[in-house]
Amino acid sequence: MNKFVTEKVPTASKTFSIDVKAEITCMAANKEFSLVACVGRQVFKVFGIEDDHFTERHNLRPAHRSTLSYVAVDIVWSPRDENILASAASNGHVVFWDLNKPMKQKQDHVSPLHERAASGISFHSTESLLLSGGKDGMCKIFDTRKREVAYTFPSVSVHDVQWWPNQCFIFAAATENGSIQIWDYRNPASHVFEFTAHNGPVFTIDFHPDEKNKLASGGRDKLIKVWSLPQSVMTGQHSKIQTHGIQTIAPLAKVRWRPKRSNQIASIVNSFDLGVNVWELTRPSIPFATFTEHSDVVTSIIWKDAHEFISGGKDSKLVMHSFKDAMRLSEKANPIAISLDKDVELALALNDRLLLSSSQYSAGVKGASNPSMSHPSASGGAGNKVMTLFRTGLSKPDKREEFIKDKISSLYFFQPANQEFNANHFKYCANNYVLYGRPFEEMCQHNSEIAGHCKKVQIMKHWLLLKTMFNSVFDAQSHTFLPPNLSNPRSITVEVPPVRVEVNGAAADTKLIHGNYSNQENGDITSGVSGDEDYDDNFQSNSATQTANHDFFFEDNEIDGFELDLDEKDDEYFEDEQDFDLPTESFIPPHDLTDAGHPQSSLAYHSHRIPFYAENHYLRDKLSEQRSPEKISVIPAAFDIPLWDSVSAVISLLHSYAEDGDVQTAVSMHIVLGNKIKSQIDEELLENWMTAYLDLLEMFKLWCVSNTIITKCSLKNIQQLNQASTTIYTVCASCQKPLLTEKCGWYCKKCQKITSLCSICHTPVKGIYVCCQGCAHGGHISHMKDWFKSNTQCPTGCGHECEWT
Repeated sequence: MNKFVTEKVPTASKTFSIDVKAEITCMAANKEFSLVACVGRQVFKVFGIEDDHFTERHNLRPAHRSTLSYVAVDIVWSPRDENILASAASNGHVVFWDLNKPMKQKQDHVSPLHERAASGISFHSTESLLLSGGKDGMCKIFDTRKREVAYTFPSVSVHDVQWWPNQCFIFAAATENGSIQIWDYRNPASHVFEFTAHNGPVFTIDFHPDEKNKLASGGRDKLIKVWSLPQSVMTGQHSKIQTHGIQTIAPLAKVRWRPKRSNQIASIVNSFDLGVNVWELTRPSIPFATFTEHSDVVTSIIWKDAHEFISGGKDSKLVMHSFKDAMRLSEKANPIAISLDKDVELALALNDRLLLSSSQYSAGVKGASNPSMSHPSASGGAGNKVMTLFRTGLSKPDKREEFIKDKISSLYFFQPANQEFNANHFKYCANNYVLYGRPFEEMCQHNSEIAGHCKKVQIMKHWLLLKTMFNSVFDAQSHTFLPPNLSNPRSITVEVPPVRVEVNGAAADTKLIHGNYSNQENGDITSGVSGDEDYDDNFQSNSATQTANHDFFFEDNEIDGFELDLDEKDDEYFEDEQDFDLPTESFIPPHDLTDAGHPQSSLAYHSHRIPFYAENHYLRDKLSEQRSPEKISVIPAAFDIPLWDSVSAVISLLHSYAEDGDVQTAVSMHIVLGNKIKSQIDEELLENWMTAYLDLLEMFKLWCVSNTIITKCSLKNIQQLNQASTTIYTVCASCQKPLLTEKCGWYCKKCQKITSLCSICHTPVKGIYVCCQGCAHGGHISHMKDWFKSNTQCPTGCGHECEWT
C-alpha cells in the first residue's frame, strides 16, 4: 500500500503562535527544526520550538542602534553548522551571524557582495559555499572559509536563487525578465541554458526535495508552474516540459513543496489572500487545504515535515500550523455549476446524489450497511456477507484520495422558449454604436438608426428622446431642461387667450397673444401699453416696442413658435361669447403695483389673479371717467408650470435597462451622455454594469469594442483593466539574451544579429512579428500560420514544440 496513504498525523501535533511585536519579512529554521529565526524591519530574533509554544532564545537586533545590515530580505540557516546564519540585507550586504559568541553582538562578518539590494541567498548542502543573487544583475558564490567571493555570474536582476539538490555544481536563478537560468559554477562565463517561465518577473522558485528534477516557480502573472527538467544538464539535452499550472488570485511571494508529497505544494501571495494555500497538482482549481490563522499578508513559510509547518506575516504573528487543523474548501464548495453561453443556452452540472430524494438517499445508505443487500445479483450469500462486513470495518478514505477522485455528475442543457437575446443584434450594435468623437445629437441619431436596423423600436425611440431632451437648455442646479429658444432658463412663457375690450361701445384694436413672467431682480410686472400717450394713435407703435421682460406682448413682438393671431373681426371666434353689462360701481379701482415680487415666489399675485388692465393707465382712466356700462372679456392670470426633473427620468431609464439584462444599452447611453449625468449613478453599481458588459464583449471576442469601453469609462477600477500585464519580454533567438536594455528590439548587441528575422524566408520582418515565447523564434504571421497547419515543431529545427494559438 502507498506509504503516503497509510502515514498518520502525529497525535501531539497542534497549532500555536506567538506575537513577535513587529512585522516578519523572512524566516529560517535549523536542520533539526529546534530553532527558528524571524527577521523584519524592527525585529531580529531567534525562537526555540517547543511542543506547544515558542520561547525566545536570542535577540540579534541592538536596542540603541541599528543599521541596514539588520534589515534582511532573506535569511538562511547553515546546514552544516546549526549556529551559523546568513542574511541578505537591503543595502546589498550579506551578513553572517554566529550564535556561539558569548557577547550580545552575534554579528560575525559582513560582506558587501552587491551594489544594489540582495534578493536571495542559499547555502550549499555539502560545501562551505553561499550563493547570492541581487538586483544589480549579478549572482555570486561566497566561500565562507576564505571569506571572499569565489565566482561571479553576470545575469539580469535576480529575485531568487536555489541550488539544484541532485546536481552539486548546478543552481537556478529566477530573473526579472520572466526567465529561469540554469548555471554551472564551474563555467561562470555563461549559463548552461535558459527558458522563459512566466509573463513577467519570476519571484520564487523551489526544487522538490524528493523528486530532484521537478522545479516549481511563481511570478507576477499569478501562476504557479511546475517544470520537469533533464536529469543531467551535462548531456547537452536541455529540454524542459511544463507539467502543471495553477492560477492564483495575486502575484506569488513564495512556493514551497510539501515534504513526502509528490503533487502538493504550498503558496503565499503578495496581497489579497491572507492565508497559506496547499495545492494538489491533479486538481488545481481549488486548494487542497487552507490555513487562515493570520490577519495580514503571510510573508514566509517553512515546512517541518508533511504535517507541520511555520509561517510568519505582517500581522507580527509566528504560527506553527498542524495539517489536521486545515480548512478544506472542497468540502464547502458548491456541488452545482451553471454556465451561460453566448447563445443564451444554460448548462447545469450537479452531483448525482442531489438528484435523489432524501428518502431514496437514506434508503440507499441503509442498504449499503446491510450485508444481505450489498450484492443482490451475486451468488453465494455467505461470501457476500463476509465481504461487506470487512468493508464496513475499513477506516475512512484518505483526504487526498477523496479530494482527487472523480465525482459522478450529470450535465443538463436548457434553452429558453422565448429567446429575447439575439447574438447577431448584440454584435451589430456593439460594433456600430458611436460613443465618442461626434456631436451629441449626431451620436444619438446614429445610434437610434442602429437600434432601428435591429428592430429595437423602444431603444430607438429612447435614443431620439435623449437627443431631444439633452439638446435643450440644461439647468445644473435643478437638473432640468427647457426649450432651447428660451434665453433665460428660469423663465417660462405661457400662452393665454386673447382679450377684447370695449370702452364706450368702441372696441379696442388689440391682439393680445402672450402672457409672460420673468425672474427679474426687481420683480416688476408691466403691461405692454403706455398710459400717458393717446391710445387711439399710439397703441400699435407702443406695443411694438415692448421687450420680453414685459408682462404681455403685442403683434410685432410675437415670439416665434408661440404666435396666435386673431383679428377682432373674426366673428367665428366670438360668436358664442355672450356680452354682459355691469355697472361701473361693481369694479373696485385697482391699486398701483409697486412691488410685485418674484413671480414664481409671489403666491398673492397668482392667487388674487390681478387683471391685465391694472397697469393700463389709459383704460383705468377711461373706466373711472365713464359710468356707463362697459363690455369686457375677463383675462386669466399667469400660473406656475412645474419644471420636469428629466435627469431622474433618464437615470430610471438606465436602471430599467440594466435590471432587464440589457447592460449594452445602459452602458452605451451612459458613455454618450457623459458629464450630463455625471455622478448621478452609484459608482459600485455602474462598475457592475461595465464589468457585465465587458464580460459579454469578451465572450464574443470583441476586443476592440471592449478596449473602447474601458478607455471611455470614468471609473478608475475599469480604466486600469487594460493597464495590467501589458509588457512582453523578448530575448534574442540566437544567444537568448534579454532585450530589456536595448534601445531597439530588433537588434542584439551581444551577438550582433537582427532579432526579427523570419524563420521561413530569413528576411527581416516589417510589421507584425510573431514569435514563440519558449524558443524565441518567429517570423511573418502568414508564414507561421501556413507552417503550423501541418507542423508542430519550430521551423528553425531547434526541436521546440511551439504552440500556435
